[in-house]
Amino acid sequence: MMSDHAADRVISVDKGDAAFFGALPPEAVRHRLIDRAGDTCHNAIWDMAISPDGRVFFSLCAELAESRYVRLYEYLPRENAFRRHFALEDRLIMQEREIRASKIHTSMSFMDDGRIVMTTHTTAQAPQHPTWMLEGYYQHLWEGFPGSHLLLYDPDTGVLEDRGIPVPRETIYGGTLDRRHNVFYFGGMVRGHVYAYDIGKNKVTDLGQAMEFGTYRFCVGPDGHIYSSSRRGRLFRINTDTRQIEELGLHFPLSRHADSLVRDQLNAGHVGPDGRFYLQAVWGDELFVLDTETPALSSLGGYMPKSVAWLHKSWMVGLHFDTRDVLWYGIFLFNAVGESAGCRLCSWDVLHGGEPVDHGFLSSDLRCVYTLSEVAGRGDTLFVCDGNHLFDRCGMMQIDLDALRRTEARDAERPPCVDVAPYLTFGNGRELFPGDGFDAAADRYMAYVERAGAHWRFYAKNSESMASRETRVVCLWETLGFGRPVRALRFLPDGTLSAVCGGEQPLALTVRDGAVVRTAPLPPDAPMTACGASPERLAEIPAEAKLPYVPGRQYLAEPSAAVRMADGALLVGTKDGMLCRIRDGRVFSLGAASFNGPVHDLCTDAAGRRVYGVAGHEQDLGMIFSYDEEQGLHWHGRCYVYTEDAPYVSLSSQPVCCALSPDGTWLAVGVADRMSCIYLYRVGP
Repeated sequence: MMSDHAADRVISVDKGDAAFFGALPPEAVRHRLIDRAGDTCHNAIWDMAISPDGRVFFSLCAELAESRYVRLYEYLPRENAFRRHFALEDRLIMQEREIRASKIHTSMSFMDDGRIVMTTHTTAQAPQHPTWMLEGYYQHLWEGFPGSHLLLYDPDTGVLEDRGIPVPRETIYGGTLDRRHNVFYFGGMVRGHVYAYDIGKNKVTDLGQAMEFGTYRFCVGPDGHIYSSSRRGRLFRINTDTRQIEELGLHFPLSRHADSLVRDQLNAGHVGPDGRFYLQAVWGDELFVLDTETPALSSLGGYMPKSVAWLHKSWMVGLHFDTRDVLWYGIFLFNAVGESAGCRLCSWDVLHGGEPVDHGFLSSDLRCVYTLSEVAGRGDTLFVCDGNHLFDRCGMMQIDLDALRRTEARDAERPPCVDVAPYLTFGNGRELFPGDGFDAAADRYMAYVERAGAHWRFYAKNSESMASRETRVVCLWETLGFGRPVRALRFLPDGTLSAVCGGEQPLALTVRDGAVVRTAPLPPDAPMTACGASPERLAEIPAEAKLPYVPGRQYLAEPSAAVRMADGALLVGTKDGMLCRIRDGRVFSLGAASFNGPVHDLCTDAAGRRVYGVAGHEQDLGMIFSYDEEQGLHWHGRCYVYTEDAPYVSLSSQPVCCALSPDGTWLAVGVADRMSCIYLYRVGP
């Protein structure tokens, strides 16, 4: 029951502060929920775009709770009504068993001819799956995600052109159009690469890895170039003239939130009426201005109004300047246990030295906006996407800023928010709720919360990444720059790690206690090959040995890595990712070490009883695996580290070398991704 759940709340609202639960004045708000049959189960909105002539389009999405395809909707402000433009499954060929293209996510852009360019995305499961399992089914032919589609849509004629899947198996998390060159730039969620799609030439170019994972916002700056960030808040620019990624040497500062030790990604970018480029990060505390010429990042101060600054943390959403040049935005609030505390409307006369102002909950007599994803405006009208994840059907809120100002000028009392959801956040929410039916509404809401929690618990038990007692990540790209692939690793007798990095000037590195302590130019005659793939080691394999193969790919049954085990046997990996033991001239096949690609390297402990290896195609996710006589061949997963309470956020898809410490405690894995890293996994006691 709710009484037990409420006991977890550690924050309460002062009983005398009735204004805190105040809603927007009814005369300033028009609010409509989706009511079309078949679309009321879509539970999220993750894209909204306003055309040059003022038309408001948004994506109606399904996330985690429903296995459904995305819809494109238009909101009609004058009528406070909706028009559905298409349901994706009605326009494109879809396979019944595959993971659903459930979203259009922060990618809608308007072309000069009035068409919308956009891409599909997914966080919805296949019908037969227990939940969304993108990485676990990445390689599955029928039940995986085939990849995001790139779409061109004419809202006047209703013609939808499917340009196909630009990156197989990848789900596109966000993008934007460079209108000067008619090139659409987008980012992949799974591998963190940035791509350029030339619409006129119908050509895709991979610009390389630019983010750890999951960056979704790409913003056109005042200089015409496109800006985004990594998950850890490192800003970068896509030069639209050269189609190259340029590093700016800038980071969003660390959040002051006590439980946040990592920076977070760009969430919004907007060129203001003063020509300055305003930016804000997802979990950031401040509003920033980016000088694109210097470049330099400067803070304008905290965006939280003083009246709500006591709340645990927040998420600033949307940047819109009205006709008076006042900035309007939403804030998505959270309590100390990480649950939503509802969404509020704020303004800030930042151009004239004002302070942030709280206008109350984004709420009407229908409900409160509980999950906020997009806020945009045109003139003195603000549009707010009402996407209540796992809670209820979606909607759209239209706010008349002039009417809001007139009402507030009269010092009219705010009506109370009548939605139970914001009250649940606080320990004394029950007694402050204005009305009856608290328990029934709360129990319904908590049922949806539990459903979302079940997903994340399931995901934790079915992780696709390498797990260990302790993980450290040496982010070489932060200190050495990009394009420094790790080519070889070797532990010295004292436990120090020696590494070789490629590039225009190859480097020899010394790593101790998870940090680089020495760098030096690599001698010209020094080897740059992983130990298990060295010519000397491969020469030990009998020439007459018949290595295992996949039928039809016998030409790839060639050795790519080998290591000697305690009993004298050779453990051999092939160019096609197969693994086998060779002893006394006999070959014993162990099966595949990865989905695709070669075995790149193998390493063994001092006793020669346990072997670790890395495998995978350069355009795949990569695989860490192990072999011993007791457990056989075991796949451990990809190089992916992300925790809310640790300083490591990293993703790599090209593991190419590995080494095991002399005492068998630490496994080191080096990657060839553009954002080069060395992963240190504690695999021993």
